[in-house]
Amino acid sequence: MRHVIWMVAGAGLLIGGTAASAKVDYATQIKPILEKACYSCHSSNIVKDGRKRKAKAGLYLDSPEGIMKGSEDGKVVVPGDPAKSSLYELIVLPADDEDLMPPEGKDRKPLSKAHTDLIRDWIAAGVPFGEGGTGGKVTGTPSAGGGHAAASSRPKLPEVAAAPAAAVKALQELGALAMPLAANTNLLNVDFRAEAGKITDAQLAALKPVAEQVAWLNLAGTKVTDQGLAQVGGLKNLSRLHLEKTGVGDAGVAHLKSLGQLAYLNLYGTQVSDAGLKHLADLENLEKLFVWQTKVTKDGAKQLKDVYVNTGWEFKPVAPAGSASAKSINTKCPVSGKAVDASKVSTFQGQVIGFCCDKCKAKFDKDPKALIGKVKEFKAPKKVVLFNDRCPISGKPVDPSKSFAFQGKTIGFCCDNCKGKFVKEPKKFIAKVKKKAG
Repeated sequence: MRHVIWMVAGAGLLIGGTAASAKVDYATQIKPILEKACYSCHSSNIVKDGRKRKAKAGLYLDSPEGIMKGSEDGKVVVPGDPAKSSLYELIVLPADDEDLMPPEGKDRKPLSKAHTDLIRDWIAAGVPFGEGGTGGKVTGTPSAGGGHAAASSRPKLPEVAAAPAAAVKALQELGALAMPLAANTNLLNVDFRAEAGKITDAQLAALKPVAEQVAWLNLAGTKVTDQGLAQVGGLKNLSRLHLEKTGVGDAGVAHLKSLGQLAYLNLYGTQVSDAGLKHLADLENLEKLFVWQTKVTKDGAKQLKDVYVNTGWEFKPVAPAGSASAKSINTKCPVSGKAVDASKVSTFQGQVIGFCCDKCKAKFDKDPKALIGKVKEFKAPKKVVLFNDRCPISGKPVDPSKSFAFQGKTIGFCCDNCKGKFVKEPKKFIAKVKKKAG
């Protein structure tokens, strides 16, 4: 299986390779970045409680040899191809993505764009270490015969024409974030999460005019069905697709088998089974697949060779949250203490809570925060750290549940209306985002 440094659902992937704009020096530019951001977890000098500790995942980034060897499970750099290098991939994730490296801590912060660009250009240039990085002359990946392995054979995405302005505007009017994937490409990142509850198969027709340009597509939590994914199957340059927490199943996955560039697919919380994975077997560029809380089994996951498949900790079929057949996380009603009735459930912060009767369910629904503490199985979601404390649209105090990640910042809003306005035209409002005091 391919390696990701931190095994949790939701990793991202940059599309295509990027030529280095200038020569990057390992000793003076790359090593200092790694030393400050990575050595505390990935070096040969980690000491805790007076004892020397092994680097996380067996990954040692404090030497050329360690970098090229990679982790316990595989390489983390592919010379010449940043898009297939997890060392780069995990440092350019959105600010609210749990996979973002380095994880924010007392002495660590996400890397700046200037630093991630340096690492990207260094990898694109072939991972040269020069003669002074740590005293070695390591360039590229050593092969069994003592030479160097060739750069990734994965085809680069072709250059595409600019998307029709009217088509992009139509997507934005539906509530989607539709913007260039990067400054130097016409490829698009289209994200429907801000209006997920309103997005059905009908809205997916808006993707047809930009079928050539869409490289990232996020449909997580939307109401799309298997039939709607027929539209997605026509996005020939699609490389990253989020379908988590949708009602799609095996028939929907069948529409994805034509996506030759697809490298990342998130099916967490869907109805996909082992049979659905068979449709993905011929996708040569598929690298990461997330099937936690689906009908996929351990044996079924094994049918995809050379693909990192994240199955989570269990293999239980999960119905769409809030449906009568959704399995609750608790076995005792938080109101009465009696055994739960499988048909009496509510969803709170993405988790299904069971009750013994409609009366108890109604009491919980009226004031869930007053009773959620009695559900011992409930795990509070990770706290969102907001960049601002005043809504950039209205100027009112922000609601922590109304946030959006943009340009490395998690921005808060006072309501869904203001959030929607920002998502449609972030460049219009980003100057109004003020960092909170302290």
